[in-house]
Amino acid sequence: MIDKKAVFWFDLETSGLSRSKNAIVEFAGLVEIDGEIKTTVHRFLSPEGYEVEPKAMEVNGLDAAELIKTGSAPKAFLEELKVILAVYVNRWDPQDKFICAGHNIIRFDRDFLWSVAKKEEVDFLGAYLDTVNIDTLALAHLCRAQGLLKLSNYKLVTLAEHFGIKQVAAHTALEDIMVTREVYYKLMELLGK
Repeated sequence: MIDKKAVFWFDLETSGLSRSKNAIVEFAGLVEIDGEIKTTVHRFLSPEGYEVEPKAMEVNGLDAAELIKTGSAPKAFLEELKVILAVYVNRWDPQDKFICAGHNIIRFDRDFLWSVAKKEEVDFLGAYLDTVNIDTLALAHLCRAQGLLKLSNYKLVTLAEHFGIKQVAAHTALEDIMVTREVYYKLMELLGK
């Protein structure tokens, strides 16, 4: 029986919205064990071989040409991520997996990561990451449904502002995931947890 709570918080910035055509251009992750951040992962990835939408790059403020020159190859990064995750959970134990956590992780980040891993022929995610997710967007909507939260929208920047969480640069993966984690704890307080 596993007596630890392992959460892998992660956020992606991408070169577009298509999981089948676009790239992950920035990845940030936080390994949390029993409420304590143990490791931070932050990488810029090359979009070479993937489609790049100028509007997406405008939103995340990254330069695709520069990333092709300086970013990590996606396959190499995913192999590195596998090694990092293996430090904290046993891939062979079905009870010892990370809960995936993020903002809109259910509808976007998790599936995008899975798709890129499949395209890069790195099949490991299920060995380290549980199918259980913590999604702050879903939690915010639950708070709304319970009458605990009423905002004009439930974007991360709006939630951060509402809870007084300082966010210097939205749409940068590392800052977004750190803010997401803080928003999660604020939402849990609203829910009385």
